[in-house]
Amino acid sequence: MTEPARRHLVVSLLAGAVLWGTVSLGVGYLVGAQRQFSRAPVCRMGQEIAFHSRAVTFIGWFEAESQFRWTDGRRSRIVFRPEALDPARPGDLRLTWNVATTLGRQPVSVTLNGQPVGAFVAAGFGQFKLTVPRALLRPLEDNEITTEQPEARQPGSDDLRYLSHALRSLQLDYLQ
Repeated sequence: MTEPARRHLVVSLLAGAVLWGTVSLGVGYLVGAQRQFSRAPVCRMGQEIAFHSRAVTFIGWFEAESQFRWTDGRRSRIVFRPEALDPARPGDLRLTWNVATTLGRQPVSVTLNGQPVGAFVAAGFGQFKLTVPRALLRPLEDNEITTEQPEARQPGSDDLRYLSHALRSLQLDYLQ
């Protein structure tokens, strides 16, 4: 192999190695960043999350009113990013759902990240506590609480919204 051809081969190999390394690091960073860094702020265990909080994302909920926020239709979601769990506090978690009011008697089922965690029937003001298996929570990642409210309905002929219950706050904490 001639000297110019050898030099060209070495330069090509080095350029390829640099390009491959850059792409690998970039992809690795982006994948890791997606897992570790959400756009949502971290919610602390035991932190009360109010109906108007900006620490979570409300999907399938109406805009916050002065004291609460109504569900919008038969399915509503809340996306949040919990802190790392304390290994010194093993065991399950508790989800407390504080309802301000309802449109009559409303059955509600709740899932976390697609897995059922419980159900309750709300009829007016109430506080409902559900046990959440610790393994369902994904610390420092986006998590999704979904509620299904099959009996959501219009409050009247002049109000076209489909309502079930109005949330005042929620809280996720250690059970013990």
